Amino acid sequence: MAPQYPECAKQAAITSSGSSQQSAVFSGRTRYIQYHTDGIVSVAIGPNPIADVLYDRVAANETRSIGVNPGDRLAVITNT
Repeated sequence: MAPQYPECAKQAAITSSGSSQQSAVFSGRTRYIQYHTDGIVSVAIGPNPIADVLYDRVAANETRSIGVNPGDRLAVITNT
C-alpha cells in the first residue's frame, strides 16, 4: 500500500492516557489511514471504538498503514 497525496484528510494528534481517547470521524473518502505512535499504546478502530490494553498493542515509534471504513474512528489508550 502506498499513501495517497495529497491526502483526502488530516486529523489532529490524539494524546493517549489511561482511558480510551477517540479521533474525529474519518471522512467519507477515507479508505486507508497511517498512524504513528510515540509511546506504547493499544488501538481500536470502528464506529465507536474503545481501546483496551488487552488487545492490539502497538510498540513505541511504530508506524502502521491499514484499511478502514469511512465514518469510523481510531481510539487509543496508553499501554506498557
